[in-house]
Amino acid sequence: MRNQLASCAIGRVDINRLEDASMPMKLPRMSLPALAAVLVGTVVAGRGTPAGAAPTTAQFTGGVFRRDGRQLPPGTRVEAYVGGTRCGVASVRRASSYTTEYILAVVGPDSVSGCTRGAHLTFRINGRPAADTSVANTPPGQQNSLNLTLR
Repeated sequence: MRNQLASCAIGRVDINRLEDASMPMKLPRMSLPALAAVLVGTVVAGRGTPAGAAPTTAQFTGGVFRRDGRQLPPGTRVEAYVGGTRCGVASVRRASSYTTEYILAVVGPDSVSGCTRGAHLTFRINGRPAADTSVANTPPGQQNSLNLTLR
């Protein structure tokens, strides 16, 4: 069997040795300044978060209704906007045998420049305006329950 090597930030690692937990893995030695450079480069490139980290979002969940109070079916599209900028999109799913709901993550300006933190959000249901809400774009991490109704 041919040895397989994988490269990583601190050197090459023998993949075959990773499968055998009884054999300790030896990593190449790095000087402290070299290790610091690798770590600082990772933090600077990711602006303090790991590369590929999920953006901070405001979370909304609730039901989506017609004006007559009937729930809209699974697959109904829900979008959140700040002005003309779309900051989140989700679809309605079945929550139980008799209810449906959406779960929507709304991003901030770190992800989309027009998604201003603290700005008033408007919602669209299948491309049509929802009734006005008094909800603001509040990343990171705020979680609100919000039922939406077509205008």
